[in-house]
Amino acid sequence: MDEVTRLAHDSVATASGADWGRFAPGTLLAGRFRIVAPLGRGGMGEVYRAEDLKLGQTVALKFLPEHLSHDPVRLAQFHNEVRSLIVGARHSVNVPIEYNRLTLLVGTALFGAAAVWLTYIALEPFVRRFWPELRIGWSRLITGRFRDPGVGREVLVGVASGAVIAVYILSHALAQRLTGSDPPPVLSSTAPLDGVRAVLVTLMFNIPRALISPFQVVFVVVLLKALVKRTWLVVALACVIVFPIAINGLFSGEQLAVDVPYTVLGIAMVVAVLLRFGLVALCVTFFVFETLVELPTTLDFSMPYAAASTWLLAGAAALAAFGFYAARGDEPLLGKALLD
Repeated sequence: MDEVTRLAHDSVATASGADWGRFAPGTLLAGRFRIVAPLGRGGMGEVYRAEDLKLGQTVALKFLPEHLSHDPVRLAQFHNEVRSLIVGARHSVNVPIEYNRLTLLVGTALFGAAAVWLTYIALEPFVRRFWPELRIGWSRLITGRFRDPGVGREVLVGVASGAVIAVYILSHALAQRLTGSDPPPVLSSTAPLDGVRAVLVTLMFNIPRALISPFQVVFVVVLLKALVKRTWLVVALACVIVFPIAINGLFSGEQLAVDVPYTVLGIAMVVAVLLRFGLVALCVTFFVFETLVELPTTLDFSMPYAAASTWLLAGAAALAAFGFYAARGDEPLLGKALLD
């Protein structure tokens, strides 16, 4: 029995032998873990905050319900969770290694900023020449006109399209089930258990990505526009060029009958946002859908990641509210008819 199977088996055995859902604070499990408080409960079991008496650390214990212990899909998902936890638990603080990682991250961030700036300088003349309408909102934004109605409309469209694309990507698993096969289990992340910190880290990480990815799309589209005059042909060729990158980043490619049309339609949606609304809308679209896909959202406040989800949804709503307010320009917020 390997390490993952042993840990999963021990968790199932402990959960089935206990009075399910009634681990009182102070309960000692396996002579090592003392229960502090419940963290949450869902379809895959219960999670408790506990103290590891051996290591002197606060940990989270998850118990798989007995009725799921013989479900191969659920067990595979549980095994993947255990693997991710084992990998994370083996990380220890080492000052030289952490310093090297810090310098690597800072260097990567500076390189990304330089790449965005150089790409913008190189692309801007071509965008102005071949597709000037793409840069209208962007030009107003970089000159400090944040409350310009055009900028507000693009931000509002970006939030809406980002949410739609996020739902579209997440519905990919449902499409796989409709074809008669379950999607392959993926490694789950324990980062949302850290609460708001996970949201802040993800947001800060996605800000430069929301600039780099749209500029890459603009580069492909403008290059094709310089070579091909017909818009529909530009969109078709863009889908062909971006397809290998997109399918590798979004889906596994194991079920091509589902992955191929999903990827092509997703690329077409992104290109349509750029061509119809502009660069600002595309940047906001990337930021919103990448954040919503990476972080879990829930309205169940008993879930362990409820705090992170609340801040995430509040941030998206605030961004949409800003776009709505700016898009109205000098118009009253409630409208003239209502005020009269």
